[in-house]
Amino acid sequence: MATSKYPLGRRISDAATMFVVLLVSLLLLVYVAYGEAKLTYERFQGDKLSGQVHVVQKAMQAPLLSGLELRQFVGFNTLAEPALKSDSAIGSLVVYDDVGNIVFKAGDPAILAKLPAPHEYEHYQRESGRSVSNDGTKGTTIIATGSKSKDYELLSANGHYRIIVPLSNKFEDVGALAISMAETVVTDRVDRYFQRLFYAAPIAAFIYALFIGILGPRRWRTRVPWAQLAFGIVFIVSSAGVIATLITLYSDGAQAKARALAGSLGQRLSDVVAFNINIDEIQGLDRTFGEYLKLNPDISAASLTVDNRIVIHTDRNLIGRQWKESESHYEYVVDLTPENSSRAVRVAVELPSDVVTGQITRSVKNFAALFIASAFLASLFFQLGGAVRRPMDEMPPGESDSAESIRDGPNEWMLNYVRPVFFLGVLLEHLTYAFLPQFVQGAVLDAGVSTSWASAPFVGFYLFFALTLVPAGYAAQRIGPKPLMYIGLLLAGAGLASLAFFPDFLAIMAARCLSGIGQGLLFIGVQSYLLAVAPPGKKTQAAAIIVYGFQGGMISGMAVGSLLVGYMGTTGVFVLAAAIGVVSALYAVVAVPPISEEVTSDSSSAPARDLVQSLGRAVRNIDFLNTMATIGVPAKAVLTGVITFALPLLLAKSGYPQEDIGQIIMIYAISVVASSKFVALHVDRNGDAFSVLLAGALVSGFGLALMGLGGTFDPALVPAYTETVLLVIGVVLIGAAHGFINAPVVTFVAESQLARQIGTSTATATYRFLERVGHVAGPIFIGQLLIWTDFSWSAMGIVGFVIAVLAVVFVIGADVRPGRAKQAAKSETPAEAGNPAPVSPQPAQ
Repeated sequence: MATSKYPLGRRISDAATMFVVLLVSLLLLVYVAYGEAKLTYERFQGDKLSGQVHVVQKAMQAPLLSGLELRQFVGFNTLAEPALKSDSAIGSLVVYDDVGNIVFKAGDPAILAKLPAPHEYEHYQRESGRSVSNDGTKGTTIIATGSKSKDYELLSANGHYRIIVPLSNKFEDVGALAISMAETVVTDRVDRYFQRLFYAAPIAAFIYALFIGILGPRRWRTRVPWAQLAFGIVFIVSSAGVIATLITLYSDGAQAKARALAGSLGQRLSDVVAFNINIDEIQGLDRTFGEYLKLNPDISAASLTVDNRIVIHTDRNLIGRQWKESESHYEYVVDLTPENSSRAVRVAVELPSDVVTGQITRSVKNFAALFIASAFLASLFFQLGGAVRRPMDEMPPGESDSAESIRDGPNEWMLNYVRPVFFLGVLLEHLTYAFLPQFVQGAVLDAGVSTSWASAPFVGFYLFFALTLVPAGYAAQRIGPKPLMYIGLLLAGAGLASLAFFPDFLAIMAARCLSGIGQGLLFIGVQSYLLAVAPPGKKTQAAAIIVYGFQGGMISGMAVGSLLVGYMGTTGVFVLAAAIGVVSALYAVVAVPPISEEVTSDSSSAPARDLVQSLGRAVRNIDFLNTMATIGVPAKAVLTGVITFALPLLLAKSGYPQEDIGQIIMIYAISVVASSKFVALHVDRNGDAFSVLLAGALVSGFGLALMGLGGTFDPALVPAYTETVLLVIGVVLIGAAHGFINAPVVTFVAESQLARQIGTSTATATYRFLERVGHVAGPIFIGQLLIWTDFSWSAMGIVGFVIAVLAVVFVIGADVRPGRAKQAAKSETPAEAGNPAPVSPQPAQ
């Protein structure tokens, strides 16, 4: 029953909010699963088409290599007929000459009229695994590039998939062979499986919303987080349903693939069986099976049986045995027995079960990353819901609707209104980080300039971010922080939108600088607002909102962006990020309570003019410079130069898919969050910031060394997963190490001699400003190092060695030790003691 403190309208509002949050999360889950299923099913069909077209290609190559002209080849229809009969999904097989004229053709003539000649596929604009034609060919796209040892590109044009392979003589390519299949073979099958999931998502969200509405205020009065638990249960159950759908779909694809390949092989043996020739007397038939296996490397075995006895098998040890079904493989058997025959002849093709289990494991990994992103988003809205409800409950009667009660003076509940602003601002930026370095590198190559310019857009972003901070601080005092939020979000979104429509290098440079300005305005706006509305004893909690927003936004952005780019392309992700910027700006305008400029000015503990005046004293202090140069700047340089710039490039070069790249970087942010919480408590209790900083620097260097070591192993000598394991461990260590540094370094600076001279707030503000040098310098130096090492993983080992050396220099040059720091703290004057420094970790912008 609704109460005066929790009326029906607010109950409905909370339920509607959670309905939208869960619905968006579930639809994103289903959309990602749909895209993944479509791509995987396309690969199944691509492998099947590749096997068929390479069989025909191999048969045609022998006479061509002997000098026969392409138009004089005899028997094309005989070669094409088995493929067309074994798989009804194949639409056409066509031979073109070297200028694109059709020489031979088989299949539906109506399909041939829709398909362009091979030379019309030659020019592509590559974007994250999907490449769009530049020559006007409608809908020409590269969908996938091979599987295992296969070498092919699955193209899409005018509603049909196609694989094109060359036909060559001893000296040159004389033509091409193309095989096609309608896209509806894939889309109809995938749509049929996923249609019910799209319908189920709003139903599940509605049930959850009812639960929230019925639970009402009780969810705030119990220690058991029922709302959060219910959210997690619904998401996990939905994920299980999606995974079950994928298992069924992938199994169907594997069986269809085995059926088509077995049918193709059976068609090529049908004449031998029809004439009742003794198979044991045919020379070279076993080599035919071996060659078929080479052309289709996903096949684990192929066999021919007579009366259930194995006559030919790709594993010679099984010849002569009785054939038995395998429980660990997908099998398909083609019965070749002619009518009125006294013997039963069959062909069997086996595919390993890991064809499906490998794809399912990959999907589970992606869903786990998506769940983490959804959990951060849901957490924000849970907190926002509490902010909306609690102040109305806590205000005296008659004041809940008073504008003055909201706008005047510090109000702790107002902090939660700003959480989504910064979270979404960081999220829209990090949606692109899994592929942005590769995107920029491609633009650099297209522009014909040196690869050393690939780091310039990243330098521009962080440089303009840093240059915006001081002017933004002045602006916050004059016009208030709220305009900075929505203007910053719009500028950040505009910069990303520009990348979608103007992908040349100079436009990318300008766009990244614009995004840097926008993010700088957003950061100062949010920081000023939080300091203005937070009660005096909770300034640190206000700063923690920035930390949570940055790390949560980074984790969510990496998880979502790396998954969506495979289905939406880079252009789609850039447009989505810009749309999030617009929506977030509207939220900031409408939902964030305004505050007066006087409140903002009063809350400014370190005005911009004090910051500028303190820079001169700071750069003359050896202890401060030692901390800055050996701990602060290197940590930020590793973040921007290694984690967000070099790591995606090296992972892409090593063949990691986009989602893996984003998730590996996401692990870094998770490690930072996990370690920051425990390290901050340790430093607050023990006051030993020096040892923690030293440990952080050494662990960071060791993590980088592991990354460098992981890329040096020969895949032929060590297990394939060794490199990935070392890379992940290295990234975890670097993230944990930066958690050791982000918060304690502020405490260390606050306890330094410089802080006692100019005040802790001014010293820490000066440090935070100067550490931005690391953000700018990181991509420059790491980019040059990558060029010098020819983009090898050894660059990471070099960086790790430098970080370790700087840690030693820090020990030698440090003036503040734990014991001396405590002694210095006791000798502070009352005025100094009343000016505490915030010690919460700062966002790694």
